[in-house]
Amino acid sequence: MNKFLTIVIAVILALSLAGCDDENHADVIGTWTANYGTNNAYELKLNIDYNYDYGYSEHVRTWVMTFIDPNGPVSFNGNWERVADTLELYDSYAPNSYSPTTKRYLATASLSQGKLFLTQNVSNAWADNNFRRPETITLTKGNSSSGSGTLQINNQSSVEITDVIWNNATFANSQYENSIKSGTVVNQKVQAGGGYIFFKRKTDPIFARTNDIIIIEKNKQINFNFLDNTLIVETHNSNNIGTLRTLQSTVVWYDDAEGPMLQYFLRQNFAGYYSRSGSGLLVASGVTNSFHLPKNGNNSIAIGGTDTALLHLKINLSKKAKLSFWYANKWAARNDLGAVFTINEIEKQNLKANIDWSFIEFDLEPGVNDLIWKKEDGGFVENVKVHNYLSLDDILIYYAQ
Repeated sequence: MNKFLTIVIAVILALSLAGCDDENHADVIGTWTANYGTNNAYELKLNIDYNYDYGYSEHVRTWVMTFIDPNGPVSFNGNWERVADTLELYDSYAPNSYSPTTKRYLATASLSQGKLFLTQNVSNAWADNNFRRPETITLTKGNSSSGSGTLQINNQSSVEITDVIWNNATFANSQYENSIKSGTVVNQKVQAGGGYIFFKRKTDPIFARTNDIIIIEKNKQINFNFLDNTLIVETHNSNNIGTLRTLQSTVVWYDDAEGPMLQYFLRQNFAGYYSRSGSGLLVASGVTNSFHLPKNGNNSIAIGGTDTALLHLKINLSKKAKLSFWYANKWAARNDLGAVFTINEIEKQNLKANIDWSFIEFDLEPGVNDLIWKKEDGGFVENVKVHNYLSLDDILIYYAQ
């Protein structure tokens, strides 16, 4: 085989592999935007890319974050990793080191229902809160200049679907019904872009999304048909894939803190939902609440504010399962106490530090499982009137088998 033909075949193979691999991240690749500041006058743009580098014969995951405001525009960039629906954004700069393998994590971006929930420490310029660059913000795909198209959803299946959303656009039979009944066609003008259709199956409930990404181009209409055999993916367990008619939920427990407080086995002292403003936390004269802003959505779970507070979840499992959750901690450094998480009285975490939002996962065995989050340093410390909190979000338990 001559050298020219070898090169041609190699390039074709590389292009083929690049295209196939890109499809695995098509839901996050692109430009995400949000507004902030006074009257939402300023813009944050996050461009996420996944390109094939022919020099190194591998894919390169890159990101660029740009703040457009009176102190900008200013941009930051780096590479990213993905675990399930969470991206970790980092650069390769290492303080006091020239090692290219050392990673400095600058932000996380969590994908949920077509939105990216970004937490960043890249830039928070300006002390004035009216202009401060946001540490947490919700991004949507595309921007106002990308134009609009039409998405038509035709429910030809035998089941009714509710809470239907594509890229922040909701679809329903009418303004009075939050559903698309069997045999119903709904169409709507939407912002051009790409994303999954998220929904809830009404009978035999399951929160799910389409297996395929729906791309809407400017000035074009796309028709999507829901059939009984349409492939769908469980929202909270991306490994659970099946048809619209038959897929069974594997989720045993899910608390995203966004609705009414779920029923736990025990909530001792303060353990409850709180908002970004701190609403819902303990209120006392002359006392400062020290907490992390909610991770995903509008609310998270807080435990603390008193010397000892705990949240106890008792769950009975018929088979092996997975437990995962986000956590963050405010620590009273003047003592040796902290926050502890146990499973069936076995210590799994002991947090004695200020910890920003982090993700963790555990295996659970069949039978009754006692899950206890305890905050032991939440109250006053040496006459300093501060309430410290352990924060949780998106507590998820699902069957792994």
